[in-house]
Amino acid sequence: PECHQHPWCRAAAARQGTASARVRQIECEKSVDSMDRQNIDEEIEVDAELVGQMEALGFRREYVTRCVERNMHNLCCSTYWLLHQKQEQDRTKGSRSRATDEAQPP
Repeated sequence: PECHQHPWCRAAAARQGTASARVRQIECEKSVDSMDRQNIDEEIEVDAELVGQMEALGFRREYVTRCVERNMHNLCCSTYWLLHQKQEQDRTKGSRSRATDEAQPP
């Protein structure tokens, strides 16, 4: 089935020795490539602006900070990293838009 092609399913199969394909990090998983255990000792810097957005959604500031710092796999971190990805996309779009505007003659 199609769901078995998802990186999480393939990772579980790889850990159990039923698949030999290397599992790669997908774009929305910004925190750590947990399959290779890379960057596991690096401290994650928590973005105060994103924490503020999450507070507006009903999350407690301390809980968000603790979950993100510990790179927990839960609803809180999922929300944080999705907001982080959106923030990065918005910044990229904004810089492209400014570059296009500057390249156009007046």
